[in-house]
Formats: sequence, C-alpha cells, structure tokens
Amino acid sequence: MDAVNVITLVISGISAASVFIMSFVEAQRSRREKLENKQTSWYQSEVLSPTKTNDHFNDLKAILQDGNSSKQEKCERLNEAMLDFFYNSINYIAFFNVNDCNGLKQKIMVAIDDVMYSVLVADEKLPPREGEKILTVYRMRIMHLFYEFDMKNR
Repeated sequence: MDAVNVITLVISGISAASVFIMSFVEAQRSRREKLENKQTSWYQSEVLSPTKTNDHFNDLKAILQDGNSSKQEKCERLNEAMLDFFYNSINYIAFFNVNDCNGLKQKIMVAIDDVMYSVLVADEKLPPREGEKILTVYRMRIMHLFYEFDMKNR
C-alpha cells in the first residue's frame, strides 16, 4: 500500500467515525427534546391548564357569593377549595421540583389567607362587588405566581 491509499483509508475511517458520532449525538438530542416536549405539554395540561384554574376561581366565586353561609363557613370552604386546588393541580409540580412546589404552595396559602381576612373584616353579608374585588386580586396574585414559576423554570 502506498501512502496515498493509507491517507485515504485513514480519512475515510475518520469521516465514518464522525458521521457515527454525530448521528448518535443527534439521536440523544432528539430523544431528550421529545421527552422535554412531553413534560411541557403534560405540565401545561395537568398543572396550569386554563380549565383547572378557571374552575378554581369559579369555586371561590361561588363561595364568596353565597349569602347563606357565615364568615366561618366561608373561610372553611375557601380553605377546602385551596386544598382541592393543591391536590388537583399544584402537587404535580413536585414531580419537577419539590422546593418550587412547596414555595408556590406557601405563596398560594398567603393569597388565600388574604381572601379569608377580607371575608372576616367585611360586613356580615359580603356585597357582590366586594367579592368580585377580592376574587380579582386573588386571581392576579395567582397568575403572577404562575408566571414567575413558568419564567423561573424555562
């Protein structure tokens, strides 16, 4: 074998090895990207889906507008609605990051505590307009928390 054939053989071997390595790396990247897309779509449909958040807000609205309940009953029902929201949505975040999940839960508890405080300091019968204001502030806080969480995890 002369030098030209040896050089050609070496270059061909290097080329084949690089093609093999590049295809292996691309396959791993594709697999990782597919998994991330599945996680993102699952996260958006199970955790922060508009249906779940709107259902939660509608539950709170019904509780605040209930004129037959005492302040204590309203606060108990608000607490139950918050816990339902945790179990149906927020707890899924623990699959991604337990610390973020706990932090988000604490901030939501503070927000619902503010709602309960507003119910307690209001007149015996909460006017509908006041209930709408309380719910709007709560909704803004929750959406802000979700926005922060989403931006932090991108």
